[in-house]
Parts: sequence; C-alpha cells; structure tokens
Amino acid sequence: MTHLPFSCRSLLFAGICLCLLLSGFTNDAYAMSAKTTRSTTLAGGSEESPFAVRLNAGVLNGKSRELVYDETNGAKVSELIWTIEDVPIIGLSGRVTLPYDMTLSVGGWTQVSTPGASMEDYDWDSSIHPTDWAYFSYSPTTLERGEMLDANLAVPLFGMENLNLSGLIGFRMDHWKWTDFGGYYIYSSNPGFRDRTGTFADETGIIYEQWLYAPYLGLQFEYNLDQVTFSGRVAGSRWGWAKDKDQHEDRGMVFRDYFYNITYLTYGGEVTVHLDDAWSLSMNVDAQQYYRTKGDTNIEGTLNVNRIDNGAGIEHTSWMTGLSLEYRF
Repeated sequence: MTHLPFSCRSLLFAGICLCLLLSGFTNDAYAMSAKTTRSTTLAGGSEESPFAVRLNAGVLNGKSRELVYDETNGAKVSELIWTIEDVPIIGLSGRVTLPYDMTLSVGGWTQVSTPGASMEDYDWDSSIHPTDWAYFSYSPTTLERGEMLDANLAVPLFGMENLNLSGLIGFRMDHWKWTDFGGYYIYSSNPGFRDRTGTFADETGIIYEQWLYAPYLGLQFEYNLDQVTFSGRVAGSRWGWAKDKDQHEDRGMVFRDYFYNITYLTYGGEVTVHLDDAWSLSMNVDAQQYYRTKGDTNIEGTLNVNRIDNGAGIEHTSWMTGLSLEYRF
C-alpha cells in the first residue's frame, strides 16, 4: 500500500475543511485548543452528557523566529527561522459542564516523533550592504520537544433554537525545542559580497528553545443541524509573555531572552458528526500566532553576564489539521 507523506495528508485535511467552509458554514476547531461546548439537545432528543473526553490527532506545521537587534540603533542584525514541518501530534482533552451552562475544558498535546525540519539564519552588516543580508546559513534540525497546553471557560451569552454564542476566558502555553546540525553557508568577505561558500561539520551547532504563554479572551459559536454541529471561534490577547534559550555549542555561550506584552491571536473551525448519544467524530482546523515582540537579552559564557535591553525578538506561527474522537458520559 502506498502511504501519503505528511505534507500531502495535511493538504488533504485542509482541502476538505476548506470545502466545508465554502459550502456555507463557518467552523471553529480546537485541534490545538481545549474544546468547549455548551450542552445541546441532539436530534434524537437526548441531552448531551455533562462530562466528555477527547482523543485528538493531527499534523502540525509552523515557524518560530529568533531575532537580534543592534543595541545602539535598534536595527535588525540577525534573524533565524526555525520550522515545524508535518509533525504528527496527539492530544487528550476533557470538559465538564458547570452551573449556568458554563463549560470548563483542559487539554494537552505532544509530538509523536522527533521529525526533521530546518533552520535558516540571515545576518545583516551595513558596512557590507546597506539593506540586504550579507551572511546566510542553512542547517537541518530536529524538533526535540513540541508541547501545547490549553484551558478555557466558556460562558453562554446568547442562545436560540439551533445557535449558541459563548464568551471564552482561557490560558495557553507552547513549548518548542530544536537542535541543528551541519548545513552550508554563504558569507561575505568584506569588501566581497556573498562570495564565500562552504559547509559546516555534521555536528550540533545551536540548541534553541521557546516557551510562550498567553491568557486570552474570545468568542465561539455553535450551529446544530440534525446530527451535525458546526462551530467556530476567535480569541486573542495583548498580555502574552515568553522566554527563550539560545545555546551555541561551538562558542560555549548561552543567550536567554525575555518578552512581555505579546499580542496573541488564535482561530479555527470544526465539523462534528454525532454518531450516537455518547460518541462523536470531528474534523478540525486551528491556527495561532504570537506576534513579533522585542525583549531583553542576558548573555552567559563570557567573563561576566551581559544584559542587552531590547536586543532580542521572538515570533511564532503554527497551524494544525486533525481529527478528534469524543466520548460523553
């Protein structure tokens, strides 16, 4: 039997979900978020159970950016792009219905394997070129850690026969860690421009790790049609924070960066088919972004610990397509 590569599976999931969206329904999915659903009456007349557990599986893609800024004029001098490529993810989530028809949900996800990805490093030097990059390197990477946690409370705001609208209050955490090894480079000799090429030794050069956190507020809706539920949500925050660790093995140095007041946005869609009163199967699409933010850097490995204010930058974007199997009891 021929197996589709993860990239093809991801495109297939996305294409199916896009077709559902274009057919006239707006979905909200929680492939990367804890699912919160108000109690609804199914077509058979039975009331949804107050407890539910979900097994989630999907394919994750994304990018994290690590930036360095000149401490004197604030110009960008370096940008590293760490990719997340077709990573298989599994997760477990649960929810409980509270008084006043509120729902509390908690979920966690982790990578199934340590797939390969890549890192691109661009560096600028105004003495070589006023605007364009002067140094570039590419390295294959391994995603050593990929973990996500989400918890939220859904508070009913509006309800009618088949439609429910709720407010969301939640908290989000993401943890990513990469190791690079080998690769090639294009450097400038000054006054030469991009005139040097070569390869790196096939050994670890940089270990990079991110921790991102975001409390958030949002809205979600659900539309029930016979045995199918269409749901959608959008949520965001201006109060996120993060830290990262950039460990250079060859230089014996560690850079630790700290960031505050990060803008965060998440949105998604889901189509759920109720198989019976206890079981349901969902197809979902979800995306999130921690917007680019400057922060402070502490440098370890020199004679003393140096601090650079506003010397670092961070950014993360990821999206996932997946399936969820839910059991209500």
